[in-house]
Amino acid sequence: MSAEEELALQVRAGALGVSVPRLLVEAALADGAPGDPRASKTAGSAAGAGTRGVTPGERAALARELLAVRQLLLGVTNNVNQLTRRANAAAAAGSRAVVDLPEGAGPALAVVRRVTQRLDVAVQTLIEP
Repeated sequence: MSAEEELALQVRAGALGVSVPRLLVEAALADGAPGDPRASKTAGSAAGAGTRGVTPGERAALARELLAVRQLLLGVTNNVNQLTRRANAAAAAGSRAVVDLPEGAGPALAVVRRVTQRLDVAVQTLIEP
């Protein structure tokens, strides 16, 4: 193994939170890995799409990322609900001025965009072969 290959394995293992030996074992035993008799059965099926060659450590990392995105989205949802409630309360109080969402709405929408982008990346990683 070259020094570059060893470094690449160390970086990937570190990103997944596993040891290099664990990464190698998981990669060798992953569904769809070279020599896996199940590979031909799942190659064209929807059940195997997006998970061929993905190690349990990688799936766990993806699951953690999706859970983190979910928590962010719950927070954003709560914030948007609060902003909407505030705008509706102002309108119900009889304000004659046009009631716009508070200036905090812009940053809240920016967070929604960032969360959506993270979710798109996480989902794309799961569905790519």
